Amino acid sequence: MKNKFFLWLFCALLIQVSVYLYLDRILFAPEMDFSQETISKESGSSASKNYSYNKDYYAQISEGSVKFYTKNQKLVQEVKLRDKEQITYFSWLPQRNLALIGLSYETRGGTTVTLKPVNPELDSHPANPKIAGLGKGAQIVDVTYSTQTNVIYMLVKSGKNASVFRTDANNNLEQMDLSTTHIGRIDNLHNDDILLYDNTDTGQIHWVSRHGSSKIISPENGKFALLGVDEHDNIYIGKLAETEKISEIYIQKSNGFFVLYKKLDYAYPVDAVKITADGNVILS
Repeated sequence: MKNKFFLWLFCALLIQVSVYLYLDRILFAPEMDFSQETISKESGSSASKNYSYNKDYYAQISEGSVKFYTKNQKLVQEVKLRDKEQITYFSWLPQRNLALIGLSYETRGGTTVTLKPVNPELDSHPANPKIAGLGKGAQIVDVTYSTQTNVIYMLVKSGKNASVFRTDANNNLEQMDLSTTHIGRIDNLHNDDILLYDNTDTGQIHWVSRHGSSKIISPENGKFALLGVDEHDNIYIGKLAETEKISEIYIQKSNGFFVLYKKLDYAYPVDAVKITADGNVILS
């Protein structure tokens, strides 16, 4: 009888520990940020390992290709570039082993930019959003997306001018009708098909719906730069203390008003400030 009691007690403890490990490591595991890299023409390439969200895969970017490896260093896919084709953008999607590569290819008829999705787990090749007839030097410099709405926005720049294109799961591709070509940064809401961007001329933050409605959401006093959106669709902006530098970070609350979120010790370049999925501020 005593042996049965101890056997029952051991099984109960084993079940309890198993449930704890499941909750701690799987169900309540923190959401990881996606890995993103913008590659300039000056730098040419990045030889560092760029890991997917769960580190099951990594990519290595060179001048002529992007190679995808498993965490055990096994080559599974290679994307080879055409002559004179350049990589201008690379990122992994959050919570998915899917990479996005921004490509730029110049011909006499203009520049063609392509956003190429790559899934190292599959040998299939999804449709590539492709935009042709752009000006010389056009390139994809930023991409923002939502895994909830399956919508992707691409920021394409050519010289000082910028435009935003939208594509979705049905491979519909369209250029957004925006009020300016002076766009610094873009982002989007996760649970609704809403584009956000900042106007580098006016220092205003714009909110644009898929159906064309738009509004300025930044405060009237001062100029601002868009910093990011967290997993709860809270919007973060930085108040510009001087050109391309911010000293204060504001967050938009549910009532639509922005309130001070964090005051920085000194002015940081906008590109040195990152907002994580859980709303933490990372300064570099």
